[in-house]
Amino acid sequence: MTNIPPFSPEEVLAEGEVQERRDALRRMVQEAFAAEDLSTLRLILNDYHPADLADLFRHLDDEEQPVALQVLAEPLAAAVLAEMDADVLREVAEDIPADDLSGLVDEMAPDDAADVLGDLSEEQSAEVLDLLEGEEAGQVRELLAHPEDTAGGLMTSRFIAVTEDMSAAEAIEQMRA
Repeated sequence: MTNIPPFSPEEVLAEGEVQERRDALRRMVQEAFAAEDLSTLRLILNDYHPADLADLFRHLDDEEQPVALQVLAEPLAAAVLAEMDADVLREVAEDIPADDLSGLVDEMAPDDAADVLGDLSEEQSAEVLDLLEGEEAGQVRELLAHPEDTAGGLMTSRFIAVTEDMSAAEAIEQMRA
């Protein structure tokens, strides 16, 4: 049996192409900021992958970061925060009110939420954690109790249970539920 890569070479972007795409994104965003065109900024940013946007935030000014985050759809904004490097996340999170930040953290999977809260200052993390409610808040607290580099700190508390007598269609439906 041969190992077949999941993507053909044509489907995988070369590193240079990724960088070109990110450079083009930065240029378009800078032009939108220069023109003070938030509608265009919203259209541009909401069309990109969270990892590309997390990279973009490293290059934005302190005044631009909160504006860029505000124009993102909430699920995308949450995904972008989860993708950010810790230093960029702390910088961006400084300008987000705790109740807004808790709404974004609430959009995340518990393991991503724990990672984000673990990267914030203890004070900000505690403030956001106090605002979270429900079962996921308990799961996030449980994950935060484990050191970040241990299995408990890396795991997710979400899982799908399927039985051996389920059909593939039933299992897929269970995952979507």
